[in-house]
Amino acid sequence: MFEKVKHKRSERKLEKEKKALRMKELEKQRIEIEKQKIEKEEERLRNLDSKEVQVELIKAMRGFYRQFEELQEITNELEQEIQTLKINISFLEDKVNDIEGNNY
Repeated sequence: MFEKVKHKRSERKLEKEKKALRMKELEKQRIEIEKQKIEKEEERLRNLDSKEVQVELIKAMRGFYRQFEELQEITNELEQEIQTLKINISFLEDKVNDIEGNNY
């Protein structure tokens, strides 16, 4: 009986180790792919002339600005949601206080 439990534990441990190795290998592959993409993009940019680099920079800045605006919108929406939640919590606290006051 004890051997069965011990065997199952060692099997689980082995499975966890295998999973960790698979995850580590997948992460290495992902990093290698990303590294290759960066190197390829770097090479592409090195081959551009000054005007083309400026155009690429403008495109990148527009993209970052668009993402920044989207983040600002999300932040504003979240702030409004937080305010609504605070109001709802305050309302519920008042209700609880009213109920507790009526019980005593």
